[in-house]
Amino acid sequence: MVFNSLTWARDGLVETDLDAHSVISEYPDMNPVPFEVLHHYQDYDHVRFLARDVPSLGYKCYQIASSRDVLKGGSVSGRPCSTA
Repeated sequence: MVFNSLTWARDGLVETDLDAHSVISEYPDMNPVPFEVLHHYQDYDHVRFLARDVPSLGYKCYQIASSRDVLKGGSVSGRPCSTA
């Protein structure tokens, strides 16, 4: 989840750690999000991606899944974001 505390919609760079062989998708549309691997470690990658159109005083959700599951055609389900 990426939060925007400003009063206008914006784009912003996000850095995070992912398990090796993971992919990022916008939730709930499941559009793939390109990312740049900044550093590769033994079991995980430190990555950066562009969060686009995060609403003012709001948030945008992303789902992280194993690329192995996606390539197998398996169902990638996630829990919806909530503010609760």
